[in-house]
Amino acid sequence: EMLGREFVDTDAEIEKAEGMSVSEVVKKRGWDYFRKVEQNICSQYQNASSLVISTGGGVVLNPENMSALKKNGVNVFIFSDPDVLAERIGKSDGRPALKTDDPISELREVWEERRGLYLKYADYVWDNTSGEMIEKCIDNRSIDII
Repeated sequence: EMLGREFVDTDAEIEKAEGMSVSEVVKKRGWDYFRKVEQNICSQYQNASSLVISTGGGVVLNPENMSALKKNGVNVFIFSDPDVLAERIGKSDGRPALKTDDPISELREVWEERRGLYLKYADYVWDNTSGEMIEKCIDNRSIDII
């Protein structure tokens, strides 16, 4: 809104297309199916401009997704410490459950697996461990307006 651009959330688009929540899609149809739907959604935006597109963290697992998203865009990787992410995810009803009873270890493992991809595709990296709202960061000029 601050940038005067339309906002798109790929998870919300998946939910709209599938008629169920992300966690239901994963539970009923599996991660492979979810990733295929995610790829279809990402490909719809490869020629778009002037959008802010929010994705889930697994979007980087598919090079086609990242090619589509980078074609006309700038990618910002928003990082948070795994301990903080575990707390945030624990408070969310709409996210797929983590696979183990040790969310911090699992999130650290996912971070180690994906770290290189996140950094490879990122044009900018923003550490949001503090949970500071982007509006405040823009107002304080602690990040560049893209």
